Amino acid sequence: MVSRSSSFTANPPFYAQVRRGGGLLNLRQWEAPAIDPALRDRETLLSADFALDDTGPLTTLFRELQAAGARFFQGLRREPWGALTFIVQDPDGNLLQFAAPAPQPVIECVR
Repeated sequence: MVSRSSSFTANPPFYAQVRRGGGLLNLRQWEAPAIDPALRDRETLLSADFALDDTGPLTTLFRELQAAGARFFQGLRREPWGALTFIVQDPDGNLLQFAAPAPQPVIECVR
């Protein structure tokens, strides 16, 4: 589960922290998109990239977000370089990638 902490002085708040396990994410509100939306979608420009230690927590998070109705820009997939990744799109359209190193299949060499 994600916990939210708030100690805001502005109304409405423009800063937030989101905590999950050992991770802490600091967020700040902007009045305009930091990345042009058309360019972001065309080039898959990420607003954030979160690296996890292994695929167990990554697949758990993917399932939780899926069950909660999150909007996925890219589903769970293995990348050519071996990482397991997925990308969600937040309500403002920002692309957030989550990745973990995936175990490589064992290839036996025959001599």
